[in-house]
Amino acid sequence: MKSKERNEETNLQRFVGCLDGMNRWATIDEFMDALDEANFWDEAFYSKVEAHAKKQFIRQMIRRAKDETDWPVWANVKVLDAKTGVETRVYKQESLFEISDYVQVCGYHRQAGLHHLDMAKGYKERAERRFGKQISFAFENSAA
Repeated sequence: MKSKERNEETNLQRFVGCLDGMNRWATIDEFMDALDEANFWDEAFYSKVEAHAKKQFIRQMIRRAKDETDWPVWANVKVLDAKTGVETRVYKQESLFEISDYVQVCGYHRQAGLHHLDMAKGYKERAERRFGKQISFAFENSAA
């Protein structure tokens, strides 16, 4: 295991341990308070905060930017970097799209939708196994 992966695993274990007593639905603010109380944050964390905050701000602005029809100005997809093999999210203004861009964005959203449907089905099955009671989706009985 690489050093970065080991650090991430250690951080994850510390994170989970700090929140172990959170035995109910909780807000992000409540998580933050619990992590503050446990002195979870270290210098490595704080060194990344500024860049992360800038990126988060940019993402929020991208999501909020709409055209005259209330449609997003930018679309995003995930692409695989051929050199590094790392999946990266990229953004492009729809006004600059070619047909191939629409095909790519539609395919991306279709895959994301299928993923979310699979997650919903998985949670439904887990609930049924755990509680022995079937739950239904609001959209199960509608024609697809």
